[in-house]
Amino acid sequence: MTRVAPRAVARLTGEIARDHVSQGSFALVAAAVALGYSILLPFAFTQRLSLHNWRYLDARYLAFSVAFGLSAAWLLAASTVAGPRRSCVSCEARRRRHAERSLRPCGGRY
Repeated sequence: MTRVAPRAVARLTGEIARDHVSQGSFALVAAAVALGYSILLPFAFTQRLSLHNWRYLDARYLAFSVAFGLSAAWLLAASTVAGPRRSCVSCEARRRRHAERSLRPCGGRY
């Protein structure tokens, strides 16, 4: 399991909080997932998908739906912010390796 430094998580959270597109997508995804999951969660009792399932929601199911929506939104926001940075870092590493290989006398083949 890969450990992540708390500073990196705080920096990522700060970037998400400052970016308006990330804020909007976070709120939209959190609301959509929580809403959808609150309809799907009582399906075992009702055996139907409708807004009438909200009658069966209690505090525990509602809290779980909200927590699930927030965590799904966090995963999406973190992956959209960190993805381009990760590819940029790997490109830089590739450029550095290529530059080091080209400086070797054998042309980097060995």
